Amino acid sequence: MSPGLCQQRSHYDTATFTPNPLTPLRAKMLQQMQLHRLAPGTQQLYATAITDLARYYRRSPDQLTPDEIRAYLHHLLEERKLAWSTCNVTAAAIRFFYVETLDWLPLKLHLPSPRHGSLYIYAE
Repeated sequence: MSPGLCQQRSHYDTATFTPNPLTPLRAKMLQQMQLHRLAPGTQQLYATAITDLARYYRRSPDQLTPDEIRAYLHHLLEERKLAWSTCNVTAAAIRFFYVETLDWLPLKLHLPSPRHGSLYIYAE
């Protein structure tokens, strides 16, 4: 394999093999996940969750407000009808990104238990 191909692959999301530029913010998040010894699968899920959040708002995730983050989680659970477990992984990724990568104060996002239908998410 040529060195150029190896370098090129490092800029691809291995889950979907689509181009994902390695921005300084993404690189910082990946580094933090490695320092916290998150499993490779968890790293991939978290990176994808933050990429999806940024794509939803068409802005860098470091420019979003807590209200926008809550609205996005509400959108996933209530409008897209994603499983609670999927939304819980996204909430964990968001917590990790904002607290560990951006050094925000802890952002508490409360999803309902899997058995309840309503969504209550708030930041403290």
